[in-house]
Amino acid sequence: MLVQVSFTVAKPPAEVFDFVAARFFEHHPIWDPAIVELTNHTPGPVAVGTRGTEVRRFMGKQSADFEVTEYEPEQRFAFTNTSGPFALDRAYTFEASDGGTRLTFDFDMTPRQLPVRLLFPLVTKTIASQVRTNLGNLEKLLSEPV
Repeated sequence: MLVQVSFTVAKPPAEVFDFVAARFFEHHPIWDPAIVELTNHTPGPVAVGTRGTEVRRFMGKQSADFEVTEYEPEQRFAFTNTSGPFALDRAYTFEASDGGTRLTFDFDMTPRQLPVRLLFPLVTKTIASQVRTNLGNLEKLLSEPV
């Protein structure tokens, strides 16, 4: 299941990238209310190879480890799940646009385990709706004055 959400905010790419990627562990739980816990297992700033664990409310509590696979300041931030019931790739692309930033989020999810695969078609609309709602929360936060 692939979901893509894009929006433009009146802030420069450096500021949007800092909020979304550089301070990912600090800010992601603010705009994604399903996050119960988000832990950084790698010392230092977020970079390619940074590893973390995300615990979220979804069909109970789901825990998954992930690794940052792309980190290009002001351009792209991506990470992939390395454990958990879903193969999940998430990527943010930042583009200068009309004096602001066009942020595009790609979310690609596939169930790994048989029981989840059987239920997956029943929950895809709910997942897609949650992704869009969460990105709407992020857009509102990024649109607020500093």
